[in-house]
Parts: sequence; structure tokens; C-alpha cells
Amino acid sequence: MFSPIYHNGYIYYIDLVTNYQLHRYNMSTGEDVTLTKERVDMFNVAGNMIYYQSDSSSATPALKRMTTDGEDMEVVSEGIYCDINITSNYVYFHSYDSKYPTYHTPLYGSVMVSVFNP
Repeated sequence: MFSPIYHNGYIYYIDLVTNYQLHRYNMSTGEDVTLTKERVDMFNVAGNMIYYQSDSSSATPALKRMTTDGEDMEVVSEGIYCDINITSNYVYFHSYDSKYPTYHTPLYGSVMVSVFNP
């Protein structure tokens, strides 16, 4: 297990053995589920959403999101992003090659990425 996150009775983690796929391990039953077949560079979990950076070495890297059961995947923004931080209402991230600008999008609802200006 790489980069494990405990959330609501599950451990979400990147499985190095299965080419960095994102998994969900049920602490009660021991069931281990593969959430995405894509290689995942990093991720974060909040509420019933997972935000993750898909394979940065692929031809089409992107910041994506899906529900915690692995359903309803959608692209948040094409490109390579890092430092995925989540508050109760927003997800913050920035381009891998620059800390500025920082972008944000609502945690839930329509994906609307914009520059964060505190």
C-alpha cells in the first residue's frame, strides 16, 4: 500500500504491484476493490469523492474525479497537477511545474476550474 488514506471504514491506496492502480480496502470485510485501471500518481479523498492525477507519463494526463465506489469518473482538468488539497467546499491544486497559480473547483457539482485568488 502506497499513500494510504483512511476514510469512512475504508483504506484507499495506490497499489504498486498492479501498476499504481487506485484501490479501496474494506476494513470490516477485507474486500479489496480496484477503483481505476489507470496508473495514478496521487490522490485525495473527501466526502464521497476521490480526486486523482492520472498517469503523468501518458499521452493524456489529467486531474480527474470519481465517487468513492469508483463510479462517475470525469476529467477536472487536462495536464499534470499536484498538491491536491480538499476543504469542505473546494479542491485546490496547481500545475506540477509551477506552484502558481493555484486553481480550485467545487468539491461537488459541476466542474468549474478557476484561478484561486485569496
